[in-house]
Amino acid sequence: MKRVALALLTLMLINPVAAEASKTVPYKNQKNGQFCKTVDVKKTVTLPDGTKLICKKEGTRARWNIK
Repeated sequence: MKRVALALLTLMLINPVAAEASKTVPYKNQKNGQFCKTVDVKKTVTLPDGTKLICKKEGTRARWNIK
């Protein structure tokens, strides 16, 4: 039982992908200047051409901006 717990803990420490995945949004044809959801503020999306967009709150609305 201790070995299983130790192995699980080791995998959680070695694999930081889950923390980074929470900061990304899947690509759904977002463009610079488009509105984004307020829950997506401070999250990023990578466009097919490699450009990264970040959702930033501007005034009362949130928009996608080039990072």
